[in-house]
Amino acid sequence: VKKLLEIEQKVVVDVCTEPAEALKTINALKSRVGAKQVLTVLISPAGSSKHYIKKLAKSFGSLKPLIACTKTDENMVSPEEFSTITSHNFSIGYFTGTKSILKSLSFVNQSFLAQYLKESMISFSQ
Repeated sequence: VKKLLEIEQKVVVDVCTEPAEALKTINALKSRVGAKQVLTVLISPAGSSKHYIKKLAKSFGSLKPLIACTKTDENMVSPEEFSTITSHNFSIGYFTGTKSILKSLSFVNQSFLAQYLKESMISFSQ
């Protein structure tokens, strides 16, 4: 956290650790730089089960994260996933066709989500 505070620009920090340690690190950063200066993006691979999403919500819901759906080139985000994500008051902010959010990140707006959900439902019913 100390090294991050020395950087005077936008920084992406990939926290890949146990939920308790991740929460500790993110909350420490928020308390040092201000909660409004930190955007938490939670990764959820397309095709995740509602149980996996509920587990993410239980672990990280207090951070009020923005959801990034990855691997959309391999799986569709199902209506059930959308429903579970929104039932936990999460917002979907990004889609990417790979597992890396840095290589092919696409910002998602309401129109994009509506079109994606429409296509998802059509292919889901076939």
